Amino acid sequence: MLAASEQFDYLLCPHSAVGLEALRRDIAKNPPQEDEACVALATAHYGKFIASIQDAFKTHLFANLPQEKRENFEKKLKDHFPASLAALDKNQEQLVKNRTHLEAATATVKEYLVSVKKRGSPVAAAVAPA
Repeated sequence: MLAASEQFDYLLCPHSAVGLEALRRDIAKNPPQEDEACVALATAHYGKFIASIQDAFKTHLFANLPQEKRENFEKKLKDHFPASLAALDKNQEQLVKNRTHLEAATATVKEYLVSVKKRGSPVAAAVAPA
């Protein structure tokens, strides 16, 4: 989560961060060909895990993290947390409106990622081919 936050200025949920790290390790062992792109898809908004993330800062997981990095990350958690997500507990209908259902087909997912990139998503721009 911290690496993605620093590299892309984007906050990932813990599960997506693990997936991205697995992809990075795989790329280090098996670099992609020049005409290949590697994609990691986020599974949820980090805001769903705020309590867990804050608890992690109190454990050994972040014991060696410099205070400045810890404060910057915690500030980013607060600053980037959308009011619409905070309101989801009160308005379950909004949750349904924020979903995008895709056909389970590579071409469909690729088309969607390209459209997200065109809208300026920092993560799509970071993982989609140029």
